Amino acid sequence: MKCYLSAATVSVLGLTLMSPVFAQPQKPNIAVQQQAEASRMEAEAVALDNLSWDTTGYLKAPKFSLNFKSPSGVQPNIGNVPPAGSFLIGADAFYGQLQSGVFGSNNPGDQWSAFGSPGVAVTGIYGLRYNWEQDFATFSLTNVSSTRKDANIGFGSGTDSQLNINFVNTALVPTTVATFFPSVGLQVKSAVRQGLETSNSQVPIVSGSTGPSPLSGISTFGYIGIVTRRINDTAFSTGSNGLVLARTDVLTLQRDGTNGGLRIGYLVGSGPQNVACTGVTSSGGLVGKAFIPIVQPTPGAGVFTPNQIFTDSQAVVSVHCSFGNPYNIGSVTTVDLLRYPFDYYWAGTLTSTFNQ
Repeated sequence: MKCYLSAATVSVLGLTLMSPVFAQPQKPNIAVQQQAEASRMEAEAVALDNLSWDTTGYLKAPKFSLNFKSPSGVQPNIGNVPPAGSFLIGADAFYGQLQSGVFGSNNPGDQWSAFGSPGVAVTGIYGLRYNWEQDFATFSLTNVSSTRKDANIGFGSGTDSQLNINFVNTALVPTTVATFFPSVGLQVKSAVRQGLETSNSQVPIVSGSTGPSPLSGISTFGYIGIVTRRINDTAFSTGSNGLVLARTDVLTLQRDGTNGGLRIGYLVGSGPQNVACTGVTSSGGLVGKAFIPIVQPTPGAGVFTPNQIFTDSQAVVSVHCSFGNPYNIGSVTTVDLLRYPFDYYWAGTLTSTFNQ
């Protein structure tokens, strides 16, 4: 005797999924196409507003049919047959889980998740939403055209919310490796690798660095990528003696305790290092310095050393400097710095194979 589990008709609260990112392909500068694009963007903005902020759609309680798989493998209300032990829900329906509070709401204590279609209020969205009070995360597909469905990852709703990408170890301890901020941008906590890395004569290795193998199938020195970041140092006079603006694994670019003096710190010898820098003075003159640094303790404020790059008396206001160990394909750092004439604030950028 065959036994069927009857379909259950369940009334639940409505679901609206959010997709906060809509790819906007660049259009030719033609009036008709511009108008069409403007109309499409306006329609998407309305849909985005519904998805992002209007949670009333969750409270409209549309009905859906939850069709469980019967022992015979036949769906009572749906003709297809899912894998054993699974179940299907009907089209234009959704499946939700309520952890606490009110499903479909975003007030204190409301914690829930759901996936499926958002219902009749918003069309063209299919995916997953997690909601915890006023903040939520979504992963969804957006119907852009008959041949294009964009995948979107969204998070919100407060401007202080952020999207973290974490590595979780075997003890379930998370470490954030990258963070997306709604207004600031993206911060990657490690070096970044870009490009094919195979189109030139050699792969971009760094001798002695730690990290994964540079490419699959290549067993050579580790390489974690490139760091590009801001530099600023606003310390004054003798208080800036020995402060570090940039570094490699063994060398440091330091203040010397004066407004404009810069030098290289090298405390522990490690292979043949090199330093090459150029500067522009406040009067427009060009000065340069290239040398092999020596190992020495950090000298006192304003003390000239063999590792001196520029002194304060040279009045250098712009600096381009590279230092590191190219002889052994080691870490190399390049910096660009600027200051106002006779001032002590240095600001600029660095690019380095050493994370800092």
